[in-house]
Amino acid sequence: MYYKVYEKLLRYIQPFHQKVLRFNYDLPLSQLTLVLDTVLQVLHEHYPLDRLYSAEDRLEYDGRATHTCQEWTLHDIKSVLCDEKELYRFGNVHDWIKMGIFDDGLGWYLRIYIEDDENLSTQEPLSGNIELYTHDYILHKVAELIPKQVSGHMLVEGAKRYIEEIYI
Repeated sequence: MYYKVYEKLLRYIQPFHQKVLRFNYDLPLSQLTLVLDTVLQVLHEHYPLDRLYSAEDRLEYDGRATHTCQEWTLHDIKSVLCDEKELYRFGNVHDWIKMGIFDDGLGWYLRIYIEDDENLSTQEPLSGNIELYTHDYILHKVAELIPKQVSGHMLVEGAKRYIEEIYI
């Protein structure tokens, strides 16, 4: 997790004092790309997404923050997150390491986890999950717009409680 984001998480300030949207189990990448496209669409309606950043999110892995991040344009990050093969390469860093995406204002935070294909049977599709931390209005807007072909059960819950479950 990028150190500026990590500092906000430790103090439970925006966006970590709000809510988190996630799925109760991993989605096939074909569905996850649809979800990510919807998330970016809604975020773009409410935040200036001129510059986006990604960084390894090691919260469950070893809890360390990182001081490095990669800068993206909205167009470039969409081309990665909305393509199954590119999403797999982007998000499959290491077991238990997620990728975090954020903007300059740090008003929201998106965590992406992609399951390594070595952990899946040959019959299982490549899969992953997201966690979107932001305020209620945006989460409910995303939930309304998630395409019907997405089969996962979506959860919206308190961010602080969820973070305590996975990290503290």
